Amino acid sequence: MTARSTAILPRERKSESETPRFRKKQILFLLETSTSYGRDLLSGAARYANERNEWNYLIFPRGITETPNFIKDWHGDGVLTRTPDKKTLEVIRRFDCPVVELMNNVKKADVFCDERAIARLALDHFEEHCFENVGFFSFGRTLWISERERCFKEEAAVRRFRPHILTDRLLRKDPSWYPVWSEEYHPVLKAWLERIPKPIAVLAANDHQAVHLINLCNNMGYRIPDEVAVLGVNNDTHLCGILSPALSSIDQNASEIGYEAARLLDKKIKGEYCAGYEKRISPLRVIKRQSTDVFALTNPDVSHALHFIREFATTGIRVADVLSEVNLTNRTLERYFKESLGHTPEREILLTKIRHASWLLVSSNLSGHQIADLSGFSNNHYFCHMFKKEMGMTPQHYRRQNKSSGTIAWDDSDSSEK
Repeated sequence: MTARSTAILPRERKSESETPRFRKKQILFLLETSTSYGRDLLSGAARYANERNEWNYLIFPRGITETPNFIKDWHGDGVLTRTPDKKTLEVIRRFDCPVVELMNNVKKADVFCDERAIARLALDHFEEHCFENVGFFSFGRTLWISERERCFKEEAAVRRFRPHILTDRLLRKDPSWYPVWSEEYHPVLKAWLERIPKPIAVLAANDHQAVHLINLCNNMGYRIPDEVAVLGVNNDTHLCGILSPALSSIDQNASEIGYEAARLLDKKIKGEYCAGYEKRISPLRVIKRQSTDVFALTNPDVSHALHFIREFATTGIRVADVLSEVNLTNRTLERYFKESLGHTPEREILLTKIRHASWLLVSSNLSGHQIADLSGFSNNHYFCHMFKKEMGMTPQHYRRQNKSSGTIAWDDSDSSEK
């Protein structure tokens, strides 16, 4: 038997004499289900509860700024919360039980991701891609945004970067409770994009904020990632995957944050000493997608050619098509590519097709023939041969190794899998 999520019904607190000797603790998870970050927190907290089977925990669908009216009548033994506003804060203050806070916003969180480690991961990623210009973009002035910005600026200074920062400090005199996009930010962001040097790599405060940056770059004609590379935080996989281009993002390890938060709540409920407790969880890694998949290049012809290749490689283009686009001779373009990237345009086309095929192998149940066709290969046999040559394993092996769940369809009738 495991801990279970029960229906949420108000109940009156019983006196000590009426409380059964053996009963499970009643826990409220006041965490949003509307974001992947909130759901991952819930997953980690539920994992802790299910391992011990001592809690009945309450979960309900909600957006982060939604505070259901009926919880003001709730009585229980403990609360895990991300408190976005004063209304929710007032409700939580009326609960006569231990509380663990997971948002650096209204007050300091008890368990949170290591912001300095996030900054270092971002800058490591930017340095790997040879960027000399870096930036930070956010709207809203919550505690977590201010802390993320501060750590990014300090770590950038250590590496002798002079970061280009855009926040809404000029628009707001007081910190906002929760960052919400406002149309008044649009002209400010537009002016900032026009002003900053390019190419530049920008860390957005989180994935949702990166959406506005990517949209405006696309509208203004700035090529992503060639001119403006964009990195988010949270790794909201569905959101990151549907953006154009797909968004690279830092995985904050939210499930582990939720697990440690539940552990802390358990300690508080049991009366263990927790004064001054805070737990920093290290982020996992940068999940690389197209929005940062570029090297910062000073040669505009190479940059132009790379952008063309990454847009159209899967349609079956050849080097001759690239030459027509950039209006260079084959010898000149090949020399430029070798100087900038260490390989030829032909190899760049192949690598782009392999990257797209790798993504399809993990994210879909398409057959080998379908993936070969969608990735720009002439046939499945050639695709399997080149994939194994570049990746050191067959497409089928790569899929088994990286695909965590789902039914796998594979048609290898015309492949070299065996």
